[in-house]
Amino acid sequence: MFDFRHVYCLFCKTGKEATVKCLCEKILGIEAMFLSAEQFRFYRGQHRKMLQRLLPSYVFVFLNEDIDIGRIIQIEHVYRVLTLTGEHQLHDSDLKFARWVYESGGLVKTSQAYREGDHIVVVDGPLKDYEGSIVWVDKRKGKAKVHIVTESLDTYIWLFFEYIDPKREA
Repeated sequence: MFDFRHVYCLFCKTGKEATVKCLCEKILGIEAMFLSAEQFRFYRGQHRKMLQRLLPSYVFVFLNEDIDIGRIIQIEHVYRVLTLTGEHQLHDSDLKFARWVYESGGLVKTSQAYREGDHIVVVDGPLKDYEGSIVWVDKRKGKAKVHIVTESLDTYIWLFFEYIDPKREA
């Protein structure tokens, strides 16, 4: 259950998200997550599921106690704690997005979908109840370009889906 008093978003060196997460947990004792997704890659002649960072350079931290922001900034590879209107704590749609990251465990799984004529029907996964806009769908590669907009974030990410046989799932 998501019941944190303070939620922050850290901007860090690209590729060092896992290190920042680990250092926040070990040094400061606070929970941290970055957003990854399962994707399919063609590797050595086979399609394999692999992990890809969806928001490079961003790490979310979740805590209940007050903390000096300066202690967080001192973590290696952290450039700054993101702020909107001078306040570091996330609010409104930023907090809603951070909650989604937390509840997913930082991992966006592959959605399941099936074809119905020219349309794709998503039956399970993060694309099922997605409230934003799906900008483009690449049916051949099984991915959808999703537009994410929060108070301080306006970006596109690729989420993956796999086709299922709706008759078998019924």
